[in-house]
Amino acid sequence: MRLVHPREGDLSGRIVKEYSPDGFSKVYIVERRGIRYYVLEDPKVSGEELKFIRDVIESQLIYLARPSDVRDEHAMRELLKKVGIADEKLVYLIIREVVGYKILHPLIMDEYLEDILCTRAGLPLVVLHQQYGRMDTNIVLSEEEADDLVRMLAYKGGKTISRFMAKLDSVILPTGDRARLVYRSEVSPTSNFTIRKFPRKPWTPPKMLATGMISTEALAWLWLAIEYKLPVIMFGAMGSAKTSLQNTLGMLIKPDSSVSIVADCPELKVPHPIKYEFYTRMPESIERLGEITMEDLIAHALRASVDYVLVNEVRFREARAFAQAVATGHGGITTFHASDMTTLFGRLKDLGVERSIAESLRIFVHCAVFLARRGDEPVRLRRVRRIYFLKGLDGSWRPDFEVLYDYNASRDILEASSIEDSAFLEHLSKVSLLDKDVLLREHDLRRRFLDLVLKARERDKGVEEAEVWFRLLKQFYADKLACLKRLEALYRGVEVKKPRYVIQVSEEELEKLRKAGVRFEVVEA
Repeated sequence: MRLVHPREGDLSGRIVKEYSPDGFSKVYIVERRGIRYYVLEDPKVSGEELKFIRDVIESQLIYLARPSDVRDEHAMRELLKKVGIADEKLVYLIIREVVGYKILHPLIMDEYLEDILCTRAGLPLVVLHQQYGRMDTNIVLSEEEADDLVRMLAYKGGKTISRFMAKLDSVILPTGDRARLVYRSEVSPTSNFTIRKFPRKPWTPPKMLATGMISTEALAWLWLAIEYKLPVIMFGAMGSAKTSLQNTLGMLIKPDSSVSIVADCPELKVPHPIKYEFYTRMPESIERLGEITMEDLIAHALRASVDYVLVNEVRFREARAFAQAVATGHGGITTFHASDMTTLFGRLKDLGVERSIAESLRIFVHCAVFLARRGDEPVRLRRVRRIYFLKGLDGSWRPDFEVLYDYNASRDILEASSIEDSAFLEHLSKVSLLDKDVLLREHDLRRRFLDLVLKARERDKGVEEAEVWFRLLKQFYADKLACLKRLEALYRGVEVKKPRYVIQVSEEELEKLRKAGVRFEVVEA
């Protein structure tokens, strides 16, 4: 068992933030010479206490614990009570060692982290923090420790890894996170791993709106587009909250509609009342059992007569299958890696999507990450940069589109174009068989509902919970005016507090400058 404590110099510099991810360990975000570090400090334990923990694990638990105890924290706590261990610090450390993730446990529990990277033994672990970006940590694994953790992560995901099968591409941990593992030196200098962390709770509209990523007005139009089965595609750089926004939009699907989720891992958390979930067969099982691709699963989902197909990301042949699905009248929401609309359609063409089918993809939401400051505190903001409506493609696959919303970074708001005279509203009117005036009134009802839900969240964050959200959504669809009247009476006078940010420049733009070889200095406001 190993604990982590800051070495001399780890805490030198300015401590920007300090918090505890699990109630026992501490995390310090330390800035030195303009560079930030993630410094972990485990609880202080004496040599005698450490020996006691080892004795308990090796002399008692190894004989008393059943397999179910090793997988369940509550069961392990009860077992530790039986053997007379009541000290909460010692209970925490034993559970972390036996049930949890050993030295990685605080990082797995840290809700601010999105990625945990071990590139090789002997180098500091790297984390991707929601607020501060990528940072080195004060955790350096030996080769033996890296081997041990890779074996442990494989076991947690119900897999085995060895020198015979030296890599696992997609291991789903009990927390729902995804791990990529390499064991020893068969395909890499040392064992290494990447843990992609996913939110523990689903992204609901009130939770997303509270981040400021999208406005209630824009979300209300996306809601209407989804209701009348206009496909919606989020695109942008990695880490720009495409999947989070996709989760949010999935929560707007009518409760009496049927939904199918097609994914290569369970990162989409949409607890819809009528839902199928289909996942590709893990790569390590393909040789033994045969391949089941995203393309296969999209076709299978359509045979289930679902109203909507949600694909976590289209990258290869499934792009064509998704486009065909929405072209035949199904609703669809997915994500795509692209920097702009022209690049996006160039990639779709390369992936074999026919032009006539590509034109059925209508709504595109560009997500981006911006560097900003809130007072003296640096933050990374996810924002919807633009929302596009595709009018068509020319013979060279150049998209003809209109911008429905454009992000104003200086004011940190999403500004609308003239929706009333847009091709988008014209098209929505055709597919919904509703007059434009009716659609504008419907949009206003949805915007008011989202505004009121956001006010409700200001008073009670429990509104962010999926169960509460779906209850409100059902009430809205049952009687829209009565629902709005009730919410207006409850939350009259409540003001939504919006933090003030100073936006600097997007990470995407910084990357473009770097690739172009431009020398520059980032000056913080």
